[in-house]
Order: sequence, then C-alpha cells, then structure tokens
Amino acid sequence: LLPLLFLSGAIIMLFFCLLGGVTDHNPLNRVFFLQADTSNIPGAPPLTHFTMNNACDQRGGVNFACRGRKAASPMLPQQFFGTSTGVPQPFLRDPTKYYYLSRFTYAFYIITIFFVLLALLLNFLAIVSTLATLVAAIMTGVALLSCAFLACIMTAVYVQAQNAFRGAGRFARVGVKVCMFHLFFFNEVILTHT
Repeated sequence: LLPLLFLSGAIIMLFFCLLGGVTDHNPLNRVFFLQADTSNIPGAPPLTHFTMNNACDQRGGVNFACRGRKAASPMLPQQFFGTSTGVPQPFLRDPTKYYYLSRFTYAFYIITIFFVLLALLLNFLAIVSTLATLVAAIMTGVALLSCAFLACIMTAVYVQAQNAFRGAGRFARVGVKVCMFHLFFFNEVILTHT
C-alpha cells in the first residue's frame, strides 16, 4: 500500500512541474523554472517567471498574466517577447542549445510520467501477482533513471539561462519549488523500493 501512496505523490509532483504557469490560480501559479530581470527587454515585464509552457509576469512572487500558453515552450526570451533587443547575448549566440535542451526537458517529463504511471498500475497488480511485483520494481527503477536524466537536462538549461542573465548584470534565479518537487519525487520513488 505504501508504494502506491509514494508513486501517487511522485506523479503529483511531476504534474506540478509540468503544468506550472498554465493557470493564474494556486498552486500552479507558484511554480516556475526561472525568475529573471527582463526590464531591459521591450514589451517584457520587469520580472519574468519562465515556465515549461510560457513566460509570466510576476506579482507577489507568483505567476500572473501568463502569455502564450504552449506546451514545451523553448527557453528563448527573444521568442517569448518577439524581440532580440535587451536579450542577453548567450540566447542570441546559441539559441539552438537552449531550444533543444528545453524541448528535451519537456519530452523527458512525458517519458517519466509514463513510466511512473506504469509503475503505479503494476503496483496495483502486484497485490495479486508476484511477477507484477518484479516488473513494477523494474518500471520504478526506469522511472527513477528517467527522472534523474530529466533533472540533469532541466538543471543544465535553466542554470545556463540563469548564468546568461547574471552575465548581463541582471538578477536571475532558478525556481526553488521545481527543484523541491524533483527532490520529493526522488525521495518518494526511492521509498517505494524500501
């Protein structure tokens, strides 16, 4: 019974990360991958929250007035705001790096959710079948590896984006809640095996 609870919690954490910014309502309005000073970019708010789906204004520390909701939006400020004026140089010099890293992040969210859902289903079947217990353990391990790779890609793209903004002399920080949700995911999946 505990593995079912832990895997259910892991799925919720992944969905919070994936769906952050799709609505201006709590709790999804509190999830963002990067917060950056975009005051030098024409048409951009002074402080922007970048999510997996869009770029949002920031009001009171939460996402507000999210624009252009589109799944797997690449981490490219020039694309979000329709101008390259004021955008830090690393985004303009090597946009394909940010484009592909952020798109692969989204793809691995989907892959990880698939394996966690499969592990959850197999854990239900494990109640009546020993073989399902073994396969559920394997799927949980695959989900853990997939999420580990996802965390590496996610960290790469958003820390590099943070560094690009900081290198241009602007404030930027990676979203704490996204990192916290990933940490909880790892803990819940690992606890499934114990």
